[in-house]
Amino acid sequence: MRVLVKRHDRLTFMPRGQLSGSALLMLTSPQLASLLNALREQYQRIIIDTSAVNQAQDSQLIGRQSDGVLLVIQSGRLQNQRSSSRCWLP
Repeated sequence: MRVLVKRHDRLTFMPRGQLSGSALLMLTSPQLASLLNALREQYQRIIIDTSAVNQAQDSQLIGRQSDGVLLVIQSGRLQNQRSSSRCWLP
């Protein structure tokens, strides 16, 4: 497996690469958990950009393995009650 990593000053960027197989299987695999644990040892902060919360399970599955979640909402586009309900991760 070849991983391309681009470094910019104090930022390292790792693209997703080509997906071969099911995204659901990849996101629930022990290999993803191992990768995230290895990255935690090397980096202070890990930012994972996922699809919108209401479009796919990706963000919820990754959110469960994360220390925190940052929800980006365009001003004036969503009511507070609706945005708060999107923040819950079982």
